[in-house]
Amino acid sequence: MMLDGYIRTTADQGDDRAVQDVMSLYGIPLVKETTANTLVVGSELLPDRVVTSLAWQGKTWQETHEIVIFHAQDQAAPGRVVRRNLALLLEQAVQLPRSSWGILRGVRPGKIVRRLFDEGYTKADIAAVFEQEYLAAPEKAALLLEIALRQRDILPPETPRSVGVYVGIPFCPSRCLYCSFPSFVLPPQEKLQIFMQALKADIVSAGHLLRQQRLQMETLYIGGGTPTSLPAKELEQLLSWIQEYLGRPKLGEWTVEAGRPDSLNAEKIAVLKGFPISRLSLNPQSMQEKTLQRIGRKHSVQDIIEMFASLRQNGFSNINMDIILGLPGETPADVQHTLREIAKLSPESLTVHTLALKRGSALAEKLLLQEEVPLPDAAAVAEMIEASKNGARAMGMAPYYLYRQKQMAGQFENIGYAKEGCECAYNIRVIEERQSILGIGPHATSKIVEPDGYRLHNCYHAKQVDCYIRDIDRYIANREDAFRRFAGRE
Repeated sequence: MMLDGYIRTTADQGDDRAVQDVMSLYGIPLVKETTANTLVVGSELLPDRVVTSLAWQGKTWQETHEIVIFHAQDQAAPGRVVRRNLALLLEQAVQLPRSSWGILRGVRPGKIVRRLFDEGYTKADIAAVFEQEYLAAPEKAALLLEIALRQRDILPPETPRSVGVYVGIPFCPSRCLYCSFPSFVLPPQEKLQIFMQALKADIVSAGHLLRQQRLQMETLYIGGGTPTSLPAKELEQLLSWIQEYLGRPKLGEWTVEAGRPDSLNAEKIAVLKGFPISRLSLNPQSMQEKTLQRIGRKHSVQDIIEMFASLRQNGFSNINMDIILGLPGETPADVQHTLREIAKLSPESLTVHTLALKRGSALAEKLLLQEEVPLPDAAAVAEMIEASKNGARAMGMAPYYLYRQKQMAGQFENIGYAKEGCECAYNIRVIEERQSILGIGPHATSKIVEPDGYRLHNCYHAKQVDCYIRDIDRYIANREDAFRRFAGRE
């Protein structure tokens, strides 16, 4: 069905962002002039309800819905109703299919569940909110509730003085086709040493901040990039500094992203064994040789299998693996093969990502240049997601955290699955945004949560390594100032 775009009536009182959000889901642009194939949108905001209209090809449809306020700070309610009404009108008038996530566009839909529980809503109430107010499919509401209830069972309540700590290492063996993170090939030794000294200053300052503000590190996560891209000597330095200046996490959870098997060797594994690391992540993304080559990986499926076995032989008993659904050229059968191969290895957790076409990635640039990239369609990705859900449960895992991304294939989600007792507490805390995060390293973000548990203050380190090194003192000072003003207030 051909649509030129949409235009809004001069009397429209609707939230401009709300209308734009819905139209962008369907790829319908805002235009300046009307034709026979232009949608005309109008909204009237009344004290207790919103009336939304949609005119097209000489016909007009109308949807009215009450404004439901979920809590005292719920300022988004009118815009939410505009989005709801408009999505229903597009379905009725133009037969545009509704996403299984309805009008939800945020990265963290689980935060809504948590807030509604805080406000005294029951499970049935929350399911009704997602289905009736957000137009989410019943299975999405059930998934969010399952995850929220599991999180409540496995983690202690947050306190104003508990924090998670993230250390970002921006280097990788090579850049993958889909990656948009600021990651760099390992620099020459002289520049690497300059970086390490800036990173040490960052870690030392973070440790001082923890003590000064009487903050307790609950979890520690070393990500990137690929931290194990560092040479063995620098990797040992990093872990030693963390242990000396930050101490051990209260929950005993210390995660290292090993990422790719070509970033590890026997010497580095021996270094990792020398520290109380409780969780490693080895991320194949696919167990198809053709896919690994297409996305720019410099290792084979057999390398993944052998590295996993080596980690097991060296005593690592909590290993996560990541896969990505929707990779170029892959089919549901390929994903089923990947899941069977991973099941043979029997990791403790599996993180299932859906491909997101991020700006800055080589994949997005290829599509922008109209190069032919064989991406699976939404129906194929949906089949892959169903296969991953069944595969994870067959491995004895259940979902424990979820987040979404923009430009994600098919408007789906990323889900972390884990066996009982093997969930990553850091992942839960950072996605739910109810605990402060102290960020260290390039592209790290510190998130300071106010005592009410709902308001955030962010503080950013530079993405580029050169800027991080040059201005490290300023970034440290900004972080200290943010924590001094907001963190730990009772």
